[in-house]
Amino acid sequence: MDKIILLQASLLMAFWHSEADEHTQPWYWMGIAISFCQMLGLHRDPDLSTYNSSITDRQRHLWRRLWWTCFSRDRWLSLTLGRPLRINLHDCDTPTPSVNDFLSDVVDLSPQMASYLPENLEELANHWVKYVEISAMLGDVISMHYQARKPRPSLQDVKDMENRISQCRNKTIRSYLVWLFSASITFSCTISETQAPVQYKILD
Repeated sequence: MDKIILLQASLLMAFWHSEADEHTQPWYWMGIAISFCQMLGLHRDPDLSTYNSSITDRQRHLWRRLWWTCFSRDRWLSLTLGRPLRINLHDCDTPTPSVNDFLSDVVDLSPQMASYLPENLEELANHWVKYVEISAMLGDVISMHYQARKPRPSLQDVKDMENRISQCRNKTIRSYLVWLFSASITFSCTISETQAPVQYKILD
């Protein structure tokens, strides 16, 4: 069977859990998905030394989406379960994701198929790119504070990380903030000038 299909199936399973398993099943399936990624070489840039004409642009976009989705899920599962990160970015040189990686597969869809997709697909693609960026910072925070044999971070290390997070937040428009953190906000709200300070206050 195509290993990419097995990887996709494992990744989907890593986003599902029952009340009984307490996220142990996502951790298991995420490990399998990451193993497939690394076995297939998705963590490496296929065009590092020269353009690889044997790989189609469609494959490039798909591989980047799969790799960076696994990367992000790894960070959030580590935070949820208090377990070590599985992916070390120092071992990876896959290019960071772009909106085009997300949208490439829907360009040639028929109008009938496209009608099933959200109208704001490009906005959602931007959300995903920002989500990956925030996930990378989450991984750095986890590595900084919770690695067993790593020295305690200095005050300057903490300040540098805080600056990175602040810069990311300042670059992120209000709609991103609401979308990314809506899962933890239990009350209903709409974005307006009077309500915007509430959203920022929640994140502070």
